[in-house]
Amino acid sequence: MEQKEVLNEAEELLKVAEAVTGRPVIVEIDFQIPITHNGIRVRKLKFAIRPITVGNLYRISGMVKKIPDGLIEGTAVQILADIHEHIDKLVYIAAVGIQNDENEPTPDLLDLVKKFDLEDIHSVVQIVLSQINLKSFISSIILIKGADILQRRKAKEKMSPIRPAETIAPGE
Repeated sequence: MEQKEVLNEAEELLKVAEAVTGRPVIVEIDFQIPITHNGIRVRKLKFAIRPITVGNLYRISGMVKKIPDGLIEGTAVQILADIHEHIDKLVYIAAVGIQNDENEPTPDLLDLVKKFDLEDIHSVVQIVLSQINLKSFISSIILIKGADILQRRKAKEKMSPIRPAETIAPGE
């Protein structure tokens, strides 16, 4: 059991590495389709989750703000008690990441994601959030702001302050 957990962590790290390099991450979901007479048929669904566009970053970040931190960091009992209030938000985040275009997720896609089991939804959400590549985005903002601050300092240093004892144009 422990080796399986290590393998899953290694697979997740590999997916994050692929996300950072900009390659789409392929997610396979074993989807069970009930058949009326013969039981259940398992069908593999594959989704390519590409780096998230800026428009979808707005959609996802707005939804993430509505999910309490305790839902992710809490105990199993707390998570189970609160998950029913927030599962639609997780489904939405997963659907936005899978579709990843300028449109809202289609109702059919939302219905399909609602049929995933909780582990699959969690995996897709983790990959979607890793595809945002927020660290490099924030680093870029910090670098731009730092450059702007340096430019302002240099501009101030070039300006000569007027001393009160001096007159610019004597009026004799």
